[in-house]
Amino acid sequence: LTAKYATEIARQIGAKIILPIHYIEENGRTPLNQIEPVTKFLKEIGNNPNLEPKLMVTKNDLLIEGEKLVLLENRGK
Repeated sequence: LTAKYATEIARQIGAKIILPIHYIEENGRTPLNQIEPVTKFLKEIGNNPNLEPKLMVTKNDLLIEGEKLVLLENRGK
């Protein structure tokens, strides 16, 4: 998904928690230079992310107003 389209989808479904990731098509044919950087998505969605070591979701997290944007810390693996 492009950053713009991913933002549109997140807003359409009313996502409470957004965890941006990138993936390569299963057949491995997605050129790496066509994958948009996460910074483009962050700019598009206009929300500052919470940087966290891991994602834990509780029932209360789903009751919050608005959306929560989460980026996982790089573990260097």
